Amino acid sequence: MAPAVMVAAMVVSTAISAASAISQGIQQGDIADQNEAAARRNAGAALSSGEAEAARTERNTRRQLATAENTFGAAGIDPGSGSALDAQADMAAEGSLDSQIQRWRGRQQANSYLDQANVYSMQAGSAPIAGAMTGAATLIGGAAKAGYAYSGGGTGRGY
Repeated sequence: MAPAVMVAAMVVSTAISAASAISQGIQQGDIADQNEAAARRNAGAALSSGEAEAARTERNTRRQLATAENTFGAAGIDPGSGSALDAQADMAAEGSLDSQIQRWRGRQQANSYLDQANVYSMQAGSAPIAGAMTGAATLIGGAAKAGYAYSGGGTGRGY
């Protein structure tokens, strides 16, 4: 291959590699943007799920309390005093604790998704910059190689 053609091929190859690096950086940034949006949606879903579970637990606790009160009443026990009242208070406290735990778990999961979203946001900002820097480095390295090849590649024979 003629030296000028070889140098031209190096220049074209370098330009294509640089453009590819820049394009990849942009694509990675776009993917990170999409991942960020998905993580934020997941955070909202986690909060909603925690709230729904807590509401279900609260409804079940109310049903259990009503059943206990009816059972005590049917047995001739005053549901508003003594052991019957203590049992109902314990049931209510356990139900309340369960619903608070479910809300807390939903918030914890949502916070985890939001942390992921923040990481994706940082990636979305840095990926195009990294692609551009890689592209620039490719151009500089390719120019140096082409210049070296054009000058005779250390053989003392310039073209």
